[in-house]
Amino acid sequence: MLKGKPLAENGEHPGSGPIFVVGVLRSGTSLLYALLNLHPQVALMYECDVWSFPEAFCGMRFKRDWLRRQEFYNQTLSRHRLTFGDSRRGLEKVRTPEDLYRVFSAGKEKPLFGEKSPFYCARLQRLVRRYPGCRFILLWREPVEIYRSVIRAGRGEPFFRRRGILSRLIFYREQMIKQAAELERAGVRLCHVTYADLTGQAEEACRRICRFLEIEFNEKMLELANADLSAVFPGPEHDHLRRGRIERQQFADKTETETIKPAALKRLQRFDARWRRLQSQWLGHPTGAAAGPEPSVGERLYCKLTGAFFQAVDNGKRALFEFLPLAWLRTYRQTKKWLLARRAELPADRRSLDEQFRAHWITVLASAVVMALVA
Repeated sequence: MLKGKPLAENGEHPGSGPIFVVGVLRSGTSLLYALLNLHPQVALMYECDVWSFPEAFCGMRFKRDWLRRQEFYNQTLSRHRLTFGDSRRGLEKVRTPEDLYRVFSAGKEKPLFGEKSPFYCARLQRLVRRYPGCRFILLWREPVEIYRSVIRAGRGEPFFRRRGILSRLIFYREQMIKQAAELERAGVRLCHVTYADLTGQAEEACRRICRFLEIEFNEKMLELANADLSAVFPGPEHDHLRRGRIERQQFADKTETETIKPAALKRLQRFDARWRRLQSQWLGHPTGAAAGPEPSVGERLYCKLTGAFFQAVDNGKRALFEFLPLAWLRTYRQTKKWLLARRAELPADRRSLDEQFRAHWITVLASAVVMALVA
């Protein structure tokens, strides 16, 4: 547990540090980011994920060309219009992520700076250790609704079809609740917002956030059609945001529920019951008790271990992007792009390898026997 609120590493007083908008994947953080950046005093960066990195290697990392590699990893600089081509003019004095936040906000002539990222759910305490004066805006959404949104996004974006995506969601939600409770007990400033309030009562939610940030509410925050979304990734998962309307994502109950496997749906419902209880006890959220049992100790341990494993895998991949030669990484990315393009050209109704084997197992077996006899 964190103890006290020491001065920030940059020597500034607590409360003057970055603002972080955090929520599990597909919980509405992109919408909240867009509304906040409409305020004349707020300039948040979009998913730099600069702290979504193994902590043990950070000291070594910032002594290298981390800005160049950050651009290669997820186009952080070009998405935020901080570079033109290969030129990084104006970033010569950027040594730390906070320097980058400040340069971006200074270019917008806005005093409040920070970042929005769903990958900081399990890194809240780490961010406070780095920036004791930081503030968090945490976004909460119903877990079954989140998973439905993940499935829908996965139809157009392979990122959301990764192996272990459900384990990641459960792990991040667990960590977000536990670490938020620890931070509140330590006196860290948190603002809790629900997706339902953000989409159903946008003005009241924005006014509450402005009071938390100690700035005046501005009507421009509700004009989503005027939001600058140039830093948002161009995938179809953000098409609803680009329509310029503050609205809740809708699902056709029967169709969308059938896409969730029954075992996954029941697991989410059990964890939802647990999370409602924990948020009520630890965070003081007036959430209604969910009907049904909570997950067993064995199920919680399994999800914790699998979630931690997939997080370790993600950390390992991220470290490789930082330390492997860029020439190797470019070759890998070009090869992957070529393979994905080839796969997209194949017929949509092609059968899997397992289906093909079941259909032609006699031929395969006979061929194997003939080859054995010949040998």
